[in-house]
Amino acid sequence: MQNTPHPTATPDRSERPSATPSKSRRSCLTLLNLAALSLPGLAGTLAIAGESASWVAAPPATAEIRAGAGYVPTGASRLQGQLSTESTRQYKASCYDDGSGAPSRLRLRIQGMTASAKFLVSAKIERNGVAQTVMDPANGDKLYGEYAAVSEGTGEYILTVSKVKKKDSAPDSSLDGPMTFQTMQECNTATGAYTGIKKPEPIGDDKPAQGAKLTTYSSALSKKANSQTLYVACTANKLGQDTARYNFQIKAANKNRPFKLRMIVKKDGEEVSVLDPINGDKASSQSGTLEGGNGKYEIVVSKDAASGDTSKAMSFAINHACETLMLTEGNLTVSKK
Repeated sequence: MQNTPHPTATPDRSERPSATPSKSRRSCLTLLNLAALSLPGLAGTLAIAGESASWVAAPPATAEIRAGAGYVPTGASRLQGQLSTESTRQYKASCYDDGSGAPSRLRLRIQGMTASAKFLVSAKIERNGVAQTVMDPANGDKLYGEYAAVSEGTGEYILTVSKVKKKDSAPDSSLDGPMTFQTMQECNTATGAYTGIKKPEPIGDDKPAQGAKLTTYSSALSKKANSQTLYVACTANKLGQDTARYNFQIKAANKNRPFKLRMIVKKDGEEVSVLDPINGDKASSQSGTLEGGNGKYEIVVSKDAASGDTSKAMSFAINHACETLMLTEGNLTVSKK
């Protein structure tokens, strides 16, 4: 039996709107497209369905942000501070290649943490004459504002945190009062991978001559123990000042060991580690900081197996402090559980 092709239905074009806009409509759509290109967030494609039109947003141009090879998140990507009577504070943050690739840009966002403040808080990053400013639109909601991004490669960027009136017509007195703020910043390669960032340091009068005094906790790892877990509880001091951060360093006390000693600090999903590169000398490791506020920090001291045989004992000393926003000491308690 011979197959007969199924007939194709021909639409009745008299009952369908024309797929080609009229000349007047094309002119109107051209003007709408030009207007969209001039307004942030409206760039995209105009989709036409019958007599109606809707915007299909263009995909974001920002590259996907992902962890690069060997990247370990550190406290360097957080900054917590306070504006009291002053209206602005400045910091410097540096991007460098930590082995994940050359930096292309610094991205940063800010969170205003004082719900009662009558003003908002903004953050501006700048380098080589290029600057971008972002603002947290709501205080105390535990959410960050949008990201600012300046693509000026490796080197030092300036961060300016400022009080901002909620309305231009608001009186200057609306900027009175303190504001606790927190920023989140990261340096990215051209492909969007994380790379090295140095913790923002205050510029000018905001740079402390000294911070909270470090106290010492001493212990040891036996021949058979490759690690030891401790807990540090940071709480407010007698003046009622809450802890803002935990500062620490470690010193490996025994000479002639074929391994190095590492200290890892964890809290709320964040992790910072330091390594003492020379055993038995008078110097401690570089300092580490975790911006974690009050609460319990998990401390893991371990023999770094990658650097050699770990079958020897190691005594160590941890120098640390719970530090407030005012750079005074918070209460610190060490326990093993």
